[in-house]
Amino acid sequence: MSSPAPDFNLDQARFPAQREFALAADPEAVGAAVDAMMAFMDASGISLQKQAEIALAVTEAVVNAVVHGSGADRGKTVRCIVGCDASGGVLIAVRDSGPGYDPASIADPLSREGLQRDHGRGLHLIRQLMDEVTFAHNGAEIRMWKK
Repeated sequence: MSSPAPDFNLDQARFPAQREFALAADPEAVGAAVDAMMAFMDASGISLQKQAEIALAVTEAVVNAVVHGSGADRGKTVRCIVGCDASGGVLIAVRDSGPGYDPASIADPLSREGLQRDHGRGLHLIRQLMDEVTFAHNGAEIRMWKK
């Protein structure tokens, strides 16, 4: 695949095995993209135990980027980078083409209000499954680490 844009990359020294993925903002494209990312992680030696948790977190992040960030507009692109380090850790960055959002504005899914909503649990799930989660580009990019 093409090399990442200068503002969307990982430290090559820290993550010697890395690959960029791109998909149309189409909900039907999510499964194949996540499968490709997981195959890369598997080939890079990420443990199967970590892969199960990562797969769920990555699926949630990509679905959020496709549906919420890019409005499921097939003309838009969601970009992902996966980087694996020498100790078996992985960093996944997912960026949508939307304007972003304030992650702190998402209601706690365990609150009374959150429990009554039919969505809004994905970010909570990602935070539970991954060791560290950060946001960039006004919330249009999520970076998830599994150490």
